[in-house]
Amino acid sequence: MNAVTASAPGKVIVTGEYAVLDGAPAICMAVARRARVQISLADDGQHKITAPGFRPDPRYFSNIAQAASEYPLLAAVWQQLPARTERYLSFVLDSRDFVVADKQKIGIGSSAAVAVALAAALNQVDSGNADVVATAMQAHRDFQGGSGSGADIACSAQGGVVEYRMGGSPIVSRTWPPGLHYTLLWSGQSADTQAKIKKFTATGSSASRSGLKNAAANVAAAWSESDAAQFLAELAEYRDTLRRFDSDHDLGIFGAGHAELADAATSGSVVYKPCGAGGGDLGIAMASNESALDDFVELASRSQFEKLELAIDETGVELRGALN
Repeated sequence: MNAVTASAPGKVIVTGEYAVLDGAPAICMAVARRARVQISLADDGQHKITAPGFRPDPRYFSNIAQAASEYPLLAAVWQQLPARTERYLSFVLDSRDFVVADKQKIGIGSSAAVAVALAAALNQVDSGNADVVATAMQAHRDFQGGSGSGADIACSAQGGVVEYRMGGSPIVSRTWPPGLHYTLLWSGQSADTQAKIKKFTATGSSASRSGLKNAAANVAAAWSESDAAQFLAELAEYRDTLRRFDSDHDLGIFGAGHAELADAATSGSVVYKPCGAGGGDLGIAMASNESALDDFVELASRSQFEKLELAIDETGVELRGALN
């Protein structure tokens, strides 16, 4: 096939949400739902964009700048990495893996995964010399109006479990602690991540904000020791600090039923917390006792939370093909 194809996984922020914006480490895991991009030559005398999972019909544009209103992420990546070709291109941007049956998006970083896959594919169409991670990170930040930490881009590009810090620090691969079990739970409600991040960045300092940064560092350090019991103890401290931080900054992180599940987990061997911006989307339950985790998941299902079978994706961005 005379085409370039690329794919990249979604992500879940296990710990470090919000605190990562203050320089703390975030632990993220790539999950096996992938965004897929294909670039081939268009034969319509225009650029063609098809986006399964987003728009049902293709759109046509004489230049990519015209696509910015409907496909701002594509325009942002193109601006960072304009393909040096006089030919018209056909794009397929497939994010169907990130949509549940009722057409709601699961909060696992669909736009970041598309940005990574698109940057990899356009780089292949062009010279192949660009830094895909840096390109996708800047384009995604522009797409989000300058907000975001870049943790989702780093995780989608590298795959597996990573420890990420802002400011150009290396992306560090982490192994999963032996004996640590997890389940991801879908609240049934999508969250507006950008609105929450914008609200957070407009707030000032607080004791809980500083405490969250320290708690994120502690839980990341515990993860690196690969001790499940130590990690769970630090995770419980992090969750409690996140709740104080949520209350102080009025972000609604523990809304949409997350608070009730967190309360239900405090009396047992399971630790539960919302992931990412919170106020909907996903939460993660973690335990060293698999039976206790199963019992908790059953309780969560009675609260209308849905268990999602999301395995860790170790692969990261994948690229195939060429445009001749």
